[in-house]
Amino acid sequence: MLVDTNVIIECWRVSAWKALTSGYPVETVEMCEIETQTGLQRRRPEQQIEANVLRETLKAVHPVSDIERASALLRDDHMRFLDAGEQMLWTHHHAQRRLAPLRSG
Repeated sequence: MLVDTNVIIECWRVSAWKALTSGYPVETVEMCEIETQTGLQRRRPEQQIEANVLRETLKAVHPVSDIERASALLRDDHMRFLDAGEQMLWTHHHAQRRLAPLRSG
């Protein structure tokens, strides 16, 4: 399951992160992981996401290169309306879909 920053923040806020990651293989991209660590000064202590716990409970944190992101932006003009984390998720998702036939063949 590929999730964005908002899913991580909200699951953490309502104490559902452990349940989600115990039942599903949860993945994200590096930018979303970074975004979970910004704005800490505006969150109550119980809502602050511990970076080490987050990394340990995610199945994977995928890197997305600037070249991959630029290529995706050229293919889909609507991506420019997304924030950086969402752009990286979209880029990673579509890259995986393009590779899927190669893996099964």
